[in-house]
Amino acid sequence: MDLFKELVRINNENELINKAAEIYETESDDEEDDHEFIDSLRRDLINNYLKVNHRQFALSRSTLKKYN
Repeated sequence: MDLFKELVRINNENELINKAAEIYETESDDEEDDHEFIDSLRRDLINNYLKVNHRQFALSRSTLKKYN
């Protein structure tokens, strides 16, 4: 069970990293201060949402009722 929890945490962290990069984009012509500010925004987003109670699962079953 601990392995599963760790895998879920790692997956959640990777998804948050990708989402933070998508939300807070940087451009190559930005100054160093801008890059540092955007990186801090990304870290804040990841730290705010990398919590145990934010891990939700999508429930799916192959036995759901199918209407003809």
